[in-house]
Amino acid sequence: MAAMTAHAEILYDGAQTGGVTTDDQYVIDYDTSSIGNVVLQFGASTNYLRFNTVSGNFEISSNLDLGSKQLINARIQNVALVGDVPTCSAASDRGKAIFTGGAIINLVSTQVLAINTQYICNNTNAANAVWVNVSNGDATTLNGLSSTDFLRSNASTTYTGPGNTLTFAAGTNVVFTTTSVALPGTTANSFVVNNDAANGDSSTLTFGDGTGTMIFNDTTGIFTLNNSLTVTGTTTTSNLTVGALGTVNLNNNQVQNLRLENLAVLPGSPAVGRIIQLTANDTTAPGCSVAVPCTPATYSWDGTKWNRTSIDGTSSTLTFSPEYANSTTRPDGLDNIGVMSSDFDATANNNFYRWTTNITSLQDLDVVADVRLPDDFKSFAAANPVQFDIRSSDINAARAKIDLTGSDTVGAALVFSPVATNIIPAVINTWTPRSYGITGGTFTAGSKVRLTFKLSAMKTGGISSTMDLGSLRLNYIRKSP
Repeated sequence: MAAMTAHAEILYDGAQTGGVTTDDQYVIDYDTSSIGNVVLQFGASTNYLRFNTVSGNFEISSNLDLGSKQLINARIQNVALVGDVPTCSAASDRGKAIFTGGAIINLVSTQVLAINTQYICNNTNAANAVWVNVSNGDATTLNGLSSTDFLRSNASTTYTGPGNTLTFAAGTNVVFTTTSVALPGTTANSFVVNNDAANGDSSTLTFGDGTGTMIFNDTTGIFTLNNSLTVTGTTTTSNLTVGALGTVNLNNNQVQNLRLENLAVLPGSPAVGRIIQLTANDTTAPGCSVAVPCTPATYSWDGTKWNRTSIDGTSSTLTFSPEYANSTTRPDGLDNIGVMSSDFDATANNNFYRWTTNITSLQDLDVVADVRLPDDFKSFAAANPVQFDIRSSDINAARAKIDLTGSDTVGAALVFSPVATNIIPAVINTWTPRSYGITGGTFTAGSKVRLTFKLSAMKTGGISSTMDLGSLRLNYIRKSP
């Protein structure tokens, strides 16, 4: 006999059926006898829909999946007391949302929740749980805020987050609209860029739309501007570098305390017109040699060689040929019998004074020269400032000689080195140059120094000796007049 299946229906008929009031409503606990929870359980599992008769809330045992459908006319949990605030201390709490509809709530964590504000539990780990204001309102501190939320404050605050560092990712623009900005590494009197002070990198300030930049190279210590520089006030600089073919237009303003580019060696092939202050002797650059070195001075490059442009520190010579300008012969009042003449030596191409006498005792006569120091006079040369040529028919100082004396521009006696007395030539009837240094003295450009040459001679064995004085040279150092 085949198995049979029974089909049955339970019919509910209006108010006479317990739990049913109409065809569209099903009532659990119709007699309201329950004083606890009313539960609708599904299957043999523990999943349920429960109504808490004490709190008046529905509770479900599992997640509610709306399948991307809208949740309409919903409101986030309202809290007004500390006890109403859910936990925000574990990863499972992340995403909980509350609205503080009551008075300000002081939590055990010391976090303060403002009234009428929406919060969400932002929890990455148990030690970093925090209720985050998501009402798009004002925050009094930055602590705990994520860049994915918002970043604004309506009160002065100090950020004390992990590491005390607020980092903006590459490509992020930071715009300050206030008149005062204080950043890490700054003080009240300074603004620091690239505070790590790492050598070898560059720091850049960009202005406007990015077409204007100021770059500081930490290796060379040089600032580079990519455009023109206008200075309306006083500028003090220790190093200003202008790019190739760049110009500096001072608009007829003064340049004070300016020093040209200082180098110990002149470059080989610089741009035409480059000016350099050489600080040491150079024997290798074009225009310099071992025989004629370029000494410390200002030089300009003409495209082929370096040319000295400054006269300050250069050497010059004043040359006088007999008869010396502004000179005279003068007897000293004793033993001055003889003849002073001037003549020309065609062989040596040299003018000269000649003193001779027929007296058998030493006779003398002075040649006195007043020499005006030129306007570019800075000082006498360190070596051999006074040079002159002499010749004599006798090289015995007892019978023929020259003595040199003089005075500086204030009338003080000159001190010569070596002592300039009993001066004779090295060989009879041969021109011999003699050189003397000057120790001390006062010398003012445009003023006069006096040099006095005392020529002495006598007659011996029937022969009158002769004493000749040739060209006079004064070597000095120049200055810019």
